[in-house]
Amino acid sequence: MRQIRHFLTMATLAVMGAMMAGCATEDNVIVEPQQPADQTRTITLTTTVTLDGGSATRALVFDKDNHKVVKSFAAGDKIAVKYRQKGWPSYYETAISNELTTDDISDEGKTATFTVTLDDPDPDNTEVRYVYPVAMENDWYRNTLLESEQDGTLATLASKFDYCEGSGTISYSGTTPVLPSITLKNQLTLAKFTVSDGTSDITKNLTQLMIDDGSHCYFVSRTAADEPMYPIASTQTVKVTVSDGVNSYERSVSEKKLDASMLYSIAVTTSPKVNERMMPLTLEAKENNATVSFKLTSVVTQPVEYCTYASASDTWSAWAEYTSEQTINLAAKGDKVCFRGSNSTYDESNISCTGDCYLYGNVMSLISAKTFPIVTSLTGSHAFVELFKGNSHIYNHDTRSFLLPATTLGDDCYQKMFQDCENLTTAPDLPATRLTVACYLEMFQGCSNLEHAPVLPATDLSDHCYERMFQDCKKLKSVTCLATKNYSDSYYTGGMLAGAGSDEIDTETPYDPNDSDMDPSNYPVFYKAAGTNWPTTDPGLSHGTIPNYWIVKDYVAP
Repeated sequence: MRQIRHFLTMATLAVMGAMMAGCATEDNVIVEPQQPADQTRTITLTTTVTLDGGSATRALVFDKDNHKVVKSFAAGDKIAVKYRQKGWPSYYETAISNELTTDDISDEGKTATFTVTLDDPDPDNTEVRYVYPVAMENDWYRNTLLESEQDGTLATLASKFDYCEGSGTISYSGTTPVLPSITLKNQLTLAKFTVSDGTSDITKNLTQLMIDDGSHCYFVSRTAADEPMYPIASTQTVKVTVSDGVNSYERSVSEKKLDASMLYSIAVTTSPKVNERMMPLTLEAKENNATVSFKLTSVVTQPVEYCTYASASDTWSAWAEYTSEQTINLAAKGDKVCFRGSNSTYDESNISCTGDCYLYGNVMSLISAKTFPIVTSLTGSHAFVELFKGNSHIYNHDTRSFLLPATTLGDDCYQKMFQDCENLTTAPDLPATRLTVACYLEMFQGCSNLEHAPVLPATDLSDHCYERMFQDCKKLKSVTCLATKNYSDSYYTGGMLAGAGSDEIDTETPYDPNDSDMDPSNYPVFYKAAGTNWPTTDPGLSHGTIPNYWIVKDYVAP
């Protein structure tokens, strides 16, 4: 393999951008160029390129006089060169340059000379990419940081997300490869974000900001501060939500594309609303003197914290260590306790109440204490087994919901989670379309007042996934199940509706659509995927799926 050493001269990067790829046309948006259009950073083998303007520091610095963000090279910096290696035409090899020394840097940090070694580049596949700084060359690592590690400060943006790249082709002088001159372009957009509630500026109260484009979700978490938030994103934004931990402020944005080379000042005026996705798991006293206990098992290896108000700016305290049980008294109606932690499983840990409490918020605050609003994966098995089992004192809130937002499930994740929670009337949504072993096994068994079940969107079932899921939910009015595979096998669905929907119905007499004395509005309805043929059997349902006193209909999408 031949080794080729090249010297690359590079002018300073236009600092990366930072935030959203879109904003509402009615918002106050001030576009501030990060640098003049003729300022580019070019990489070449033979020419030194110098930028006018710039800064002597490594960090992102906002130049108020020239309305731009500037940056310069520092000793220790590296660049990544991605190229096609001979024999591997579809794969990028990555060459990492030597670290810069002070002798490599000139012109107040605006120009630098990098040294890099390419290992047998393919003369027939000459595409090449440059990525600066080298820490951002890994796409997965970069996207992971962007989605969950932001704190809304320029300092963090400089150290973690400062990211430019460019592409070109390698030419040859005889048999000697020659790296191209490439203009590096900022890949991200940056915004200085401020929020008003219509009366006053509430930016200093904000602790969370979420940018959701429908496929990616970027999240900022910080301690309340006087400074604006500086969020960053790589794709066009659909919706922006900010929160102070209690209230959330949402604004859907237009299809306007924001340029990655700009710093945008975005001022939004909007009204507060509740967004449970950004609210930790919360129990609120329904009446005076409700005592909440949370017994942790030995599988909980990281501290669990609690707060007696839903604001992240309030003090969080450590809960009792595992295997011990701690209680907290909610003395007055409306008092709250919130929980958060960073554990993959809470197997057989249990939250109970001695007085009536509302349950709402996002259960994923137990999985990732700081970034739970964007977490949708359960990586551990038995994550929430029996978490609320036997808690007859939890109720649905009239205006706030309890969320189980995971779309990626672990085995047994929700097994017996609400078993015998007899005062729940509405089950949380279950959005996952790929199921795991026993994921919903006996999840709502014995919830005798449950009236509303979630839609079950999965088409292909997994072992024991729906077994006895709604057994003895006597007031259940309907279930929608879109399974098209394994649906008629008791190994997957056995006892799913045994005894369910039986309240005030003569379960000994199956529903007969030809009997005019039978009012169909009195009978529970099972909505199935069109073309499926679920078996029915007696109310005991020891081996079948649908009790014969249920009405079975094809599901029609709204």
